[in-house]
Amino acid sequence: MARPCHVKQDPEAVAAFRAEFGKKLEDLKLPKDKPVRIWVVDESRFGLHTQSRRCWTLRGHRVVVPREHRYAWDYVYRAVEVVEGISQFQFMPTVGLDLTRGGS
Repeated sequence: MARPCHVKQDPEAVAAFRAEFGKKLEDLKLPKDKPVRIWVVDESRFGLHTQSRRCWTLRGHRVVVPREHRYAWDYVYRAVEVVEGISQFQFMPTVGLDLTRGGS
């Protein structure tokens, strides 16, 4: 069975990434005598947003359900080294470009 892909995946962007990835690595001018690890990074948001969808009641009665409308988010950054499969996780209270771009 084929691996599912996102419905908004752009095949041209995938092909461009594959074609340019080797060139981008060469442009980094990494030392030839040292091993290089390639990490893939992503972040996820986990939180609470309470919502009541259905309630049972007697016919003809309308149910009023108090709804707690609050948010509480935590973010998990994860990185996986693509060759050896080493993974790292970091739990953070916020999300920011400084973590996504490696501080650059």
